[in-house]
Amino acid sequence: MTIFGCSVEKLANYLVENPGFYKTSRDFLENSLQEEILTLALRDDVSKDLTLIKKAHNLSLESEWFAFHVYDSWAEDNGNSEGVELYQKAGDKLVRKIGLDSDGVPTEDQTIEYLQQKKVKRIFSVTPNAEKGYFGVPYKDVHSSDVVQRSALQEHQLPIFKQSKIEVILLESE
Repeated sequence: MTIFGCSVEKLANYLVENPGFYKTSRDFLENSLQEEILTLALRDDVSKDLTLIKKAHNLSLESEWFAFHVYDSWAEDNGNSEGVELYQKAGDKLVRKIGLDSDGVPTEDQTIEYLQQKKVKRIFSVTPNAEKGYFGVPYKDVHSSDVVQRSALQEHQLPIFKQSKIEVILLESE
């Protein structure tokens, strides 16, 4: 007997409206399986539920926008070394919309202006996994002696987005 009695699409819609539900449910299901506290029959159902909620989570993030705080050591000597990179989810990867260029790292204001042009009211932010990255976005790029490092938006950046009426949902790294 599985927990979720709905389609992956319906569950994805629920996750969009309740972003904290995914982590809580995923953690509960994973811990139940790891602790071996379930009967054999329930283990199969919980495994199916875990697969379903992960699929629904990925679906809930389709075409969503992701912002990362970014630090560029090369740009430190040239001015603008910290700011925001912006990506949009497409399938199983994130596609960069605003990022590093010869002028350095985009500012929060540049990112907000772009989001407002696209009428985006909500973005997600997460620190990419050090080994796996996050949907193709690496935690760190190293080129010669230059380093580009990404993390979730920082505390001082959140009010800037909020003031512009853009909701930021911080996700936990997986």
